[in-house]
Amino acid sequence: MAYYVLKAHEFSGHATADKEELGERFQLHMLDNLGKYSERDRFSRYVNSIIHELHTRHPELESFVPREFSKDIEPPEGRTAYLKMAAMLNGLPSSNKAYIGRRLHDMLIGLKGTGKCGCVAHKRLYEETVFVFCGFSKMSRTERIRNMNTLVEAAQLKYSVSEALGTAIDADDEATGYDLRWVRGTPVATLELARIAEAVFGGTMETSIANPFGEARPYAPPENR
Repeated sequence: MAYYVLKAHEFSGHATADKEELGERFQLHMLDNLGKYSERDRFSRYVNSIIHELHTRHPELESFVPREFSKDIEPPEGRTAYLKMAAMLNGLPSSNKAYIGRRLHDMLIGLKGTGKCGCVAHKRLYEETVFVFCGFSKMSRTERIRNMNTLVEAAQLKYSVSEALGTAIDADDEATGYDLRWVRGTPVATLELARIAEAVFGGTMETSIANPFGEARPYAPPENR
């Protein structure tokens, strides 16, 4: 109920008594769930911080981007791709952002100082883009970007999509910043890429639905409920 009140922003069309009751219920809901809303905002901050950082171009971008990707770098005056990537991430519902943030939080804590890498992929059920968040420990920025690209292509293969947005994160120092790669086009399905896709993303894809706080449960189509 409170979710729809928040979306509506006002109570037009309701009788005065109903408006008062809805307002009271909303206030009670907020008081009962302040902790959950605070936690949701904390986990959503993982994705929102990436969106915020996209507004600033790294002054030495060309110095660490792998040579094979240098042709993809936009000139400083060009902001089309940066704005598109920010819009793609910002278009995720807050429940999805919180869900991704929960997974990133656990992944990055587990990776810190290990010299290993991890990956979280997120694809909305009826959309054709996969979001790939990669964490790396004890790896140079150049190698993080190069390895992220491989994981992004593996996710495309696994989820059968032609568009992906990858984000590389330094698990040892998140203040380093983020490196993003927006990929459009179907990757070449080599045996090695298929092996990586199965090893990283598993054999069975699980579909989940998140509540407003980013807590997920298995999704069941209406006909199966």
